[in-house]
Amino acid sequence: MPISGNLVGLRGLLGLAVLFSLGRGSIGYGTSVTSLPNDGTLLLRHCQITIKVMDAAGNAAEKDILPAQFCGDYIKGYADALIAAKDICVSDDVSNGAMVRAYSSFMQQHPDFLKRYQGDGVRAALKLNYSCDRRASGH
Repeated sequence: MPISGNLVGLRGLLGLAVLFSLGRGSIGYGTSVTSLPNDGTLLLRHCQITIKVMDAAGNAAEKDILPAQFCGDYIKGYADALIAAKDICVSDDVSNGAMVRAYSSFMQQHPDFLKRYQGDGVRAALKLNYSCDRRASGH
């Protein structure tokens, strides 16, 4: 297997490990997922903060760093797991920030996902924006 195949496999395993640890209730930093709502509302709020931090170009408020990191890590982990499962196709030039923006936009356009499990919105947003069918057709 070529090195790139090993890296994709490793990314997928790491993504699955992140999803597993999120499902088990621990996100680190002394916060338990079980003490937080796990619907789309909190993740969207954190991702909106992520966008604010990205747009601040190095001038982000310290209080925004942890929520931004949570969103970025969650989206990245979920994307890695979906890539490993071949549910989505993401080119190498797509940044995690672009996926965060795609998720945020999707959630604003589909508020019915706010009350569902947060992973449902991430999966739907990423599948809509990074479907393998779309990439194969050149869109």
